Amino acid sequence: MPITPDTTELYQRPVSGEFSALCGGNSGNDVESCVTIAALAGGGYALRDTKLADTAEQPELRMSADEITKFAVGWLAQRDEAMS
Repeated sequence: MPITPDTTELYQRPVSGEFSALCGGNSGNDVESCVTIAALAGGGYALRDTKLADTAEQPELRMSADEITKFAVGWLAQRDEAMS
């Protein structure tokens, strides 16, 4: 997917709410393996990995609604294919 002004400006947008956790179990230790997600002002989402220290400096992956939807649909299709 080409980088467009719409996707690069996501990193300039402030997070507009709290991060909420989508958890999927442990990663082999006592650390809960979660992806946290928060909406961005003006649209889009910021994602974090909770296996990293819980600080404001956690790196974020930012995606538009279209990007995250295409990722989720594509990943689920690959996972379902691998499981069949």
